[in-house]
Amino acid sequence: MSMQALKNKAFRVSVRWDALVRKPLALERGGFTKDENLRAKMLVKY
Repeated sequence: MSMQALKNKAFRVSVRWDALVRKPLALERGGFTKDENLRAKMLVKY
């Protein structure tokens, strides 16, 4: 696997991790920050 492919894979895993862990925490805290909205849009792309 090329370095680029590994980086892409790692990035996707971290985005998914954010979706699983940080989104529920953010909702508990009371809503999304701008950063989390941006991540949500990024998730839609992958």
